Amino acid sequence: MGKTSKYLFIISLFHFVNDAAVVTLPIVYPILYDKGFIITRYSYIGILFLTGLVVTVLIQSLIGNFARPRHFGKILPAAVLLLAFSLLSITHTNRFITFMFIFLLIRTSTSFYHPIGIAWINTLSRGKQLDHSMGMQSAMGDLGVFVSFLIGGILAERMGWRFPVLTWACVALVVSVFGFISIGRSSSTSIITPDPDSGRSWKDAFRSTKPLIPALLLGGTTWVTVIGFAPSLFHHRMMVSMTNTGYILAFWIGMGTISSILYGRIVPYFGHRTLLIISYTIVSLSSLILWQTQNTALAVGVMGIFGFFLFLSYPCLLSYAGKQISDASAPGAFSIIANLQMIGGAAFSFVAGFLSDSYGIATPFLLLTSLSLLVIIYLLFPGRRLIRSI
Repeated sequence: MGKTSKYLFIISLFHFVNDAAVVTLPIVYPILYDKGFIITRYSYIGILFLTGLVVTVLIQSLIGNFARPRHFGKILPAAVLLLAFSLLSITHTNRFITFMFIFLLIRTSTSFYHPIGIAWINTLSRGKQLDHSMGMQSAMGDLGVFVSFLIGGILAERMGWRFPVLTWACVALVVSVFGFISIGRSSSTSIITPDPDSGRSWKDAFRSTKPLIPALLLGGTTWVTVIGFAPSLFHHRMMVSMTNTGYILAFWIGMGTISSILYGRIVPYFGHRTLLIISYTIVSLSSLILWQTQNTALAVGVMGIFGFFLFLSYPCLLSYAGKQISDASAPGAFSIIANLQMIGGAAFSFVAGFLSDSYGIATPFLLLTSLSLLVIIYLLFPGRRLIRSI
């Protein structure tokens, strides 16, 4: 295995455990809600996502401003070690306020990957290889979510809500140790050649991501809608067991994993903007069906199609941005991208949580349909040269 492939694998492994841990808690929310323990209202889910936003945006902004490539190899495994400690700690809580505090610590630890890991990959790959690398690292994150969904529901239902959280705490610990050992054996700076202190420009970073703002906001909103509200949609509205709910969500992310792997081969046929329009059209239609239907079989089929096309959009956005920026401004640019996705998701989930209390758990999917249509219109009628270049 060459150095580039080795680092791509290690970075992608961090993404695997990072995203798996992020969705572990939302999987158990319906169980906590049923028991009237910690999560006693849907609005609490929105509150958790919103407070998580504040912490994540702050941390990612600091990372984007101060992180240097020579430190990437130390920061990422340290962040995963903090994640392991946080997941272990949250299993000892029994009050919402304590749960929220440790949840914010988890969000702090998971805030490091996207500005650092993706910026690191951006320095390793060029041209068409960048599309491939972004697709592969995205697929590893999707795979982590797939495994978490696949085992989370059944473990929580049979062993209690704490067991899947403890499981991922152990996985995070192992990955952190592996990362420290593997990266420590060779210098990561031997691959990252640009001078990290030159050409660093937040203006340049923002200029490269500005055309993508609506799509980035939608990307975060869509992710949070499924992660935060789909478990309760299936479990509470369609009366699906938590075990089968986990399987359904694993199917959703499994299809997304496949599409992420295939992304590098698909995007040359359509181009970035056309592929985004197709993806968001499917997202809009899928959300509309999930809002309306109570037919479980139909909903499951829709979730598969939904996942496949949604997860084409994430590497599409990242690879487009990566091709527009310099290596020195990459941490800032990917920090902005991650923050915009978080802002979209957290603001939406906060509102959607309260609306779900009043109008039902399917309400977020109707809102998502409307937002998707607005972004599709934005992409269809660009009006600016930079948008046309997507």
